[in-house]
Amino acid sequence: MHGMSGSGKTHTSTKLITALPAIRVRSDLERKRMHGLPRQHHRASHTDTDLYSPASTERTYKRLASECETGLKAGFNMIVDATFSKRRWRARFLELARGLNARPAILVCSAPVRTLEARLRQRAAAGLDESDADPAVLEQQLAHFEPLDRAECAFAIRDMHELAS
Repeated sequence: MHGMSGSGKTHTSTKLITALPAIRVRSDLERKRMHGLPRQHHRASHTDTDLYSPASTERTYKRLASECETGLKAGFNMIVDATFSKRRWRARFLELARGLNARPAILVCSAPVRTLEARLRQRAAAGLDESDADPAVLEQQLAHFEPLDRAECAFAIRDMHELAS
C-alpha cells in the first residue's frame, strides 16, 4: 500500500486480504506492539514522541519487512499497510519481493487534501481506528512525502480494477 494518512490504505487492504487471500501487516499496529501499547491507545500529539521518532519509524519498517519475509517464504501473499512515504522504505520491500521471487506491486491510494483531512477528523472522533494520524501529521506528510519515481511506477497500481489483469 502507498498513500498519505486517510487515503484509504486500510479500507482497500481490508477488501484485498480476503479477495486474494493475503496476510496484512499494519504499521500502526506494529509500532504500538513494539512499544508495548494496546492497539486502541491514542496520543493527543505524537509528532515528537519516541513512538513516532525517526528511529522508531525505521524499526517499524524493519519489522514489517521481517514479517513480510517470513510470510513470503511460507508462500503467503503479503500486504503491507503503511504510508511508504520514503523511497528507501519502498526500495527495501521491492528488493525483498524480487529476492524471494514474489511479484511486487505498489497499490497507490489517494484523495484530495480536504477529503484526507475530513477522514482523519472523522476517524479521530470515532476513536475506533489504531491510527494516531491527525491533520498535523497530514501536514507533515504533505511537506515531506516522496512521490514514486519512474522505476517504482512500473510496479504501481492506481486503480483496483488493474488487480484483475
